[in-house]
Amino acid sequence: ESFKYRKSLPSDLNTVIPDIGDETGKYKPEDNSVWSVTMDTQILEWINTKPGDWWRSGDSKVFTWGKGSWNQLGHSSGDKTLPGEAEDWKDYIQAVAGSYSTYLIHCDGSISSVGEGSYGRLGHGSSDSESSIRTISGLLTM
Repeated sequence: ESFKYRKSLPSDLNTVIPDIGDETGKYKPEDNSVWSVTMDTQILEWINTKPGDWWRSGDSKVFTWGKGSWNQLGHSSGDKTLPGEAEDWKDYIQAVAGSYSTYLIHCDGSISSVGEGSYGRLGHGSSDSESSIRTISGLLTM
């Protein structure tokens, strides 16, 4: 309702919004009435065209475990019986794992893969396995 009718955000949400505003004190972040649909559209375009502006490097952590024959767990040491942080991966915003491979979506929109490459599953144009994270170059032009 707040967004639909341009009303102030609910008070329980205001507790998570930092108290910032302009020098005049006229604008508060929780005052949704100052935003227009045009401004919303501009923000969404910015998020979609420059996602790196909205993402802080080093914030992402993913924990993996299981059989890591091709470093698809992000651990240089291979298999993990307990969850551990995938310290080999940097600057990503989302990780998607399969049985034999892992895919990382980076803040710049690029996608990388690592793991067992049978049937071209890694997206590199071959069935070669990759033990290091590698950018899927065919997706860079999309």
